[in-house]
Amino acid sequence: MQQDIKKDIAFLKEMKTYAIQGFNGDWSSRDHVLGMIEHWIHELEGLREKA
Repeated sequence: MQQDIKKDIAFLKEMKTYAIQGFNGDWSSRDHVLGMIEHWIHELEGLREKA
Protein backbone atom coordinates (compact mmCIF):
# COMPACT_ATOMS: atom_id res chain seq x y z
CA MET A 1 0.00 0.00 0.00
CA GLN A 2 2.80 2.43 0.83
CA GLN A 3 4.29 1.87 -2.62
CA ASP A 4 0.93 2.68 -4.24
CA ILE A 5 0.65 5.86 -2.20
CA LYS A 6 4.17 6.91 -3.24
CA LYS A 7 3.19 6.39 -6.89
CA ASP A 8 0.00 8.43 -6.39
CA ILE A 9 1.94 11.28 -4.77
CA ALA A 10 4.48 11.26 -7.61
CA PHE A 11 1.63 11.32 -10.14
CA LEU A 12 -0.04 14.26 -8.42
CA LYS A 13 3.24 16.19 -8.30
CA GLU A 14 3.63 15.60 -12.03
CA MET A 15 0.04 16.78 -12.60
CA LYS A 16 0.85 19.88 -10.57
CA THR A 17 3.64 20.70 -13.02
CA TYR A 18 1.25 20.32 -15.95
CA ALA A 19 -1.36 22.45 -14.18
CA ILE A 20 1.17 25.25 -13.69
CA GLN A 21 2.15 25.14 -17.37
CA GLY A 22 -1.32 24.49 -18.80
CA PHE A 23 -3.40 27.45 -17.63
CA ASN A 24 -2.89 30.49 -19.80
CA GLY A 25 -3.96 33.54 -17.85
CA ASP A 26 -6.86 31.91 -15.99
CA TRP A 27 -5.26 32.33 -12.59
CA SER A 28 -8.31 31.56 -10.47
CA SER A 29 -8.84 28.18 -12.16
CA ARG A 30 -5.14 27.38 -11.98
CA ASP A 31 -4.97 28.26 -8.30
CA HIS A 32 -8.09 26.19 -7.60
CA VAL A 33 -6.63 23.13 -9.33
CA LEU A 34 -3.27 23.57 -7.61
CA GLY A 35 -5.01 23.89 -4.26
CA MET A 36 -6.92 20.65 -4.88
CA ILE A 37 -3.74 18.82 -5.90
CA GLU A 38 -1.92 20.09 -2.80
CA HIS A 39 -4.83 18.89 -0.66
CA TRP A 40 -4.71 15.41 -2.24
CA ILE A 41 -0.94 15.21 -1.77
CA HIS A 42 -1.33 16.19 1.89
CA GLU A 43 -4.07 13.57 2.39
CA LEU A 44 -1.97 10.84 0.74
CA GLU A 45 1.08 11.73 2.80
CA GLY A 46 -1.08 11.35 5.91
CA LEU A 47 -2.22 7.92 4.72
CA ARG A 48 1.35 6.92 3.97
CA GLU A 49 2.39 7.77 7.53
CA LYS A 50 -0.45 5.63 8.92
CA ALA A 51 0.29 2.66 6.64
